[in-house]
Amino acid sequence: GGAVSSISNLKQQKIIKTAQIFMQKFQKPGSHGMRFDALILQQCDDDITVDWIPNAFYADPF
Repeated sequence: GGAVSSISNLKQQKIIKTAQIFMQKFQKPGSHGMRFDALILQQCDDDITVDWIPNAFYADPF
């Protein structure tokens, strides 16, 4: 739950599509897959916690 659950499949697909467009413009298509990390920022009163989720989701080579 919490902030982690806000990274929905729809958001992941939008991020992947944007990254694919970037890669098509600046690199050779199909060169490699993509890995995405996530930073989760949560505030509780005056405290802010930052959680790093390496390999949060992936995209196959295009």
